Amino acid sequence: MRLAVSAGSLPYIIPLNYGYDGSHIYFHTAREGRKIAYLEGGGTVCFEMEQDVRLQPHDKAPCGWGMSGRSVIGYGQVSEVTGYTGKVEALSRIMAHYSDEAWEFTPEAVEAVRVWKLAAERVTGKEL
Repeated sequence: MRLAVSAGSLPYIIPLNYGYDGSHIYFHTAREGRKIAYLEGGGTVCFEMEQDVRLQPHDKAPCGWGMSGRSVIGYGQVSEVTGYTGKVEALSRIMAHYSDEAWEFTPEAVEAVRVWKLAAERVTGKEL
């Protein structure tokens, strides 16, 4: 997933790992850094995800080359997940996106990150 944020006229795009619970997208960040200032500034963010993207070469025409796959682009609002239990639930959702294992998080690991929830307001998709 890529998350696009903006402060004034300066856009910033961030590649992220994420989890989805059917209604919200969750991701985590370091405790501080450039993206934190953008996220704390509020406002609408844009996100993009793709799946099964492949180059489709064309043997006769260079302009006939293309891509196949699926993509989603959406817009929404980000809020911080606070509290130990909420952060653990969100981090578990993120890990479930990448692994079938049940993971345990130490209090130190949970404290070391900030966790965010994205509420999508508009979403479009495309399959090529």
